Amino acid sequence: MARLYGRTWTRSELDEYVVSSQVCGSVRQVQYDDGRGRGVRIAEFDTGTGFRFEVLLDRAMDIGAASYQGIPLAFGSSTGIVHPSYYDKDGSEWLRGFMGGLMCTCGMTYVGGPTVEDGQPLGLHGRVSNLPASNTWVDDGWRGDTRELWARGKVRESAFHGENMLLTRRVSANVGENRLMIRDVVANEGNQRTPHMMLYHCNFGFPLLAEGTELVAPTIGITPRDAVAAPGLEQHACYE
Repeated sequence: MARLYGRTWTRSELDEYVVSSQVCGSVRQVQYDDGRGRGVRIAEFDTGTGFRFEVLLDRAMDIGAASYQGIPLAFGSSTGIVHPSYYDKDGSEWLRGFMGGLMCTCGMTYVGGPTVEDGQPLGLHGRVSNLPASNTWVDDGWRGDTRELWARGKVRESAFHGENMLLTRRVSANVGENRLMIRDVVANEGNQRTPHMMLYHCNFGFPLLAEGTELVAPTIGITPRDAVAAPGLEQHACYE
């Protein structure tokens, strides 16, 4: 059931008041039409509670801007949304297309800083976040008394005589709730063993992230990224 406007509603109860369920929450597909973001398809989610977020269909279905009751939740970089056609794999050039957003996917065959492995130069954080999704499906529907909003698609990272990795991603949210769900399935559809790494790069911004902010999470283990980060391990959950 949906928790909206101070009470809980069943589907039949809402149907008595609204002809179109889109009034109480919606997902719609739009497209950017300016600058380096021109052509990027976006699925805009509104759960009806004040929780809104974007799914960047042409950027591996990553989560872009997000807000709650008008308060921004995600970090946004100076690049803004950048079409994947501007992607440059070399070195740290990945940063020229890094818009931030609530969640950016890194991978699928490697993550981390630029390096050279087996004579092959590997740029920052891999290619996947600069790959557009295909077979996309943006829609909503009732499951009993729960109305679900979703965007689904497939992201393929492949090369002739190289890897052939397929990410099937489904991003969803329920009307009346302040959360989103991401379900990923990665398959190696090639004929050879392929390295696989994934990093979910979560980017929180002001005012959610400010002095006094504390991270609360069911953590299994925490490892410093490098020697520079190691001294701050004990204070990792607090932002100062």
